Amino acid sequence: MARTASSKPAAGKKLTVTEIARLAGTSQPTVSKVINGRADVSEETRRRVQAVLDQVGFSKPLVSTKVSSQIELVVRTFEMNGSFPLLQGLLKWARGESLGVSVTELSQTATEAREAINHVIDANPYGVALLMSAADERDRKALRSRSIPYVVIDPVSDASAGDLSVSIDNWTGGLLAARHLTGLGHRRIALIAGPDGSISSAARVAGFEQGLREAGLAIPDAYRERGDYDAVAGYEAAARMLDLHEPPTALFALNDIMAVGAYKAAAERGVRIPDDLSVVGFDDIFPAEYLGPALTTIRQPFNDMARKAVDMIVRSRKGNLEDRSVVLPVGLVTRQSTAKPAGAQH
Repeated sequence: MARTASSKPAAGKKLTVTEIARLAGTSQPTVSKVINGRADVSEETRRRVQAVLDQVGFSKPLVSTKVSSQIELVVRTFEMNGSFPLLQGLLKWARGESLGVSVTELSQTATEAREAINHVIDANPYGVALLMSAADERDRKALRSRSIPYVVIDPVSDASAGDLSVSIDNWTGGLLAARHLTGLGHRRIALIAGPDGSISSAARVAGFEQGLREAGLAIPDAYRERGDYDAVAGYEAAARMLDLHEPPTALFALNDIMAVGAYKAAAERGVRIPDDLSVVGFDDIFPAEYLGPALTTIRQPFNDMARKAVDMIVRSRKGNLEDRSVVLPVGLVTRQSTAKPAGAQH
């Protein structure tokens, strides 16, 4: 009896591309295009074929069965953020293991991102470092199916089964920022949070709010903004709050790049840092130390994060992995962008 598109495969049976095409109700060339990440397939057809591939546990054979000596750093976009210090750390620690580091940047479209991940898998790297979960669950499942160890650095969502992860104590970072500002005597304290759905942002906000509660404070709605971890978002959020009838005297931006945007908004309004506005960032990346005034911030241990990521990949390859998830401490770096609020200097 001929198999129809609605038939289910027998459990454990290895299917050919022709059989998968029959199950998906499409042609063999179309299935081959989906398997190889080609763009010339409609999204509806791609989803239908992928559903069958997932159902039957299909894994595309590796182009190369030889494991390369490269660790692949996969990022959404390579920007002026933690990507650079992390790459520097990966290069240093990979070199000590006689490994190299390559970088893959995922494009904005889902199809191009899938093709980029497919190229990474085809190269059969020694391991993969995914910055801020720069691959979805289907991509990570594909890496697992080919026994390519990967580490999610600074996860943006809860870990999946099989993930190795290196993250930081974001909650304590937020707490330290709040205690610093309240300790200086600030009462009108504002926040520029990160994107919706980011667990790092949620943890930093929660720690910050706890620190404010310790001082009997809360963040008014007018002093609470959300950004996308970029300078434009920081600029626009700070501008709105500085234009209030009663603007904040202190601001916590959840990354240094948004703090840079806040500096611009303050300068345009003649708001002096730290005389009129104290600013705290998060990350301690360039150019935090070289801003005028130098930025007080929460330091991420990028070198240690890179070291742990390389160590976890190497140990996974050697079969002696100890910890699947590591959380590293952060610290407050006090510079010249924070001071007591005006009127409380003496």
